Amino acid sequence: MDINGARTLDIKRMKLSPTDEAKLESDNNAETVNFEEEEDDTNGKGDISLVYKALEDSPFELDGDSAYGLCLIAKRDLKAGELLHDDTPAFFGPSADLVEDYSTPLCLGCCVVMNDGNGENRCPTCGWPICSSDCDNIEHHKANECGLFVKHDVKFPPNVEIQPCYKAIAIIRGLLVKERSPQMWEQLMTLQWKTQLQLTPFPDFEEFKENFGLPEFGEEEDWTRILGIINVNSYSFQRIEKKEGSPSFGECLFPIYSLMCHSCSPNCTWAIQYSPEFSMKVRPTVDIKKGEMLSVCYNHEFSKFGFYKRQEKIRERAEFECKCRRCVDPHDLGTDLAAVKCFKCKEGLMLPEDASDFEMDWKCDKCSYGMSPEFISSFVESLYEQSDMAEDEAQETGEPVVKIFEDFILSNSNIKVHSNHWVIAEAAHAIVRLQASNLSKLKLEEVNRFTDLCQYLLQIKNVIAPGFSNERGMLHHHLARGYYMKVKLLINTDALKTTLSEEDLINIHNVQKYAMKFWKENPHYESLTENLKREPEYLIGEAEEIKLLLEGSNVPK
Repeated sequence: MDINGARTLDIKRMKLSPTDEAKLESDNNAETVNFEEEEDDTNGKGDISLVYKALEDSPFELDGDSAYGLCLIAKRDLKAGELLHDDTPAFFGPSADLVEDYSTPLCLGCCVVMNDGNGENRCPTCGWPICSSDCDNIEHHKANECGLFVKHDVKFPPNVEIQPCYKAIAIIRGLLVKERSPQMWEQLMTLQWKTQLQLTPFPDFEEFKENFGLPEFGEEEDWTRILGIINVNSYSFQRIEKKEGSPSFGECLFPIYSLMCHSCSPNCTWAIQYSPEFSMKVRPTVDIKKGEMLSVCYNHEFSKFGFYKRQEKIRERAEFECKCRRCVDPHDLGTDLAAVKCFKCKEGLMLPEDASDFEMDWKCDKCSYGMSPEFISSFVESLYEQSDMAEDEAQETGEPVVKIFEDFILSNSNIKVHSNHWVIAEAAHAIVRLQASNLSKLKLEEVNRFTDLCQYLLQIKNVIAPGFSNERGMLHHHLARGYYMKVKLLINTDALKTTLSEEDLINIHNVQKYAMKFWKENPHYESLTENLKREPEYLIGEAEEIKLLLEGSNVPK
């Protein structure tokens, strides 16, 4: 039985932003909006005054109307990089979407996959999976389902599949909020619990509760509503939590940040901290004016696509139609990530006039030749599959995988698709990822190509993910390290002074400083594992060497 409903991974909630910068065109006094007079309680039915109270000390406030739902707007001007608010989850649960069976259970404390020889570890009280003694007394488990499972003699594994089993853990923790914290329950009940399209029906929970071992626990209506609230509002994480090779998968329900709007070109970035707190940090990526709506990208993976593929993914996985300023523009804010070359004249670019009309033909801007969106989608998908097979092709032929990606870019960029098309950008990004960990082994011409690709990707991200976004931050990090390797190679061949001017070195050092600022002000930094924290440490040391060069000192070859 599937109780995952409209599963969303890290797609969190439906919100239709009229624009990303402008305030909603509704009354500034959100208290005058009566959300409870709607015929449908999709947007929640709890005590809205509790939400206002929870936001009293925050730099943002509640706004919205019946058309757009609840959202957060700035109370004052917000600076890029400013830490806005730490939100603690009302509840969370492990996510088993990427786990096949009970042979590798997930820890109910930290959500780690127990594949490190600890798969048999169990909570001494209830007998359910706990990875280590560190997680035995974590409140999220001890104060929630642990006692409930003992009381009702619920054994692990229950008579349900692993994916709905762990989804049920989150639901049970949500239901227990009703008993433990009635005010928080009323606040959660204000949250939207149905998706805009609602393509996936809710399950019959009576049968599931019986199979799980809790036939009398909770009303079916409450099980359904909590599942809907999770599917629409939760933030998910997939990462390495404790050690390499043991990923953790979880989803958290944050009472405040569940109210943030989605945008495919957001003005804020977010990160969930490690166990046991699982708190969420949010920072603006750009300056935000008082009264402007706060937005985040619910799924950064979808952000890489052009408008058509992105909208297709959002409708399929999150069950809503995004109306952010990027999604209503077929040119993706001028980047043309979806534009293909005309199949007839070979000169023009093909796009639909209306990005929101998924049945409209794509027409050439030179000769007006038209093609159906289904044909364009199939054509682009075939290109993506070709690029996606690069690593398999490299294993079969022995050809370097970077060379295969380079050939793909050369044969398609500005020939079959726009040079910024997302399939080209993804191939370029694949090269950057592959070479980033082996920069010291690259030749000078390879390093130059590496930095060129970083700059190429940055000119796209500068538009669709501006400011202190994760995407721009990592690209600046790679660019800074690539520049440093170039300097080292030139020093080793005594060609530095004849190749790079002092102004070039100053520009390189500025890129390094920007990348370090990204690490310092990014909410993800505190959550990095020790291995990943070495990356900014390398950057700091390299920046010191460039600084010495600018001061006239020598650095070792």
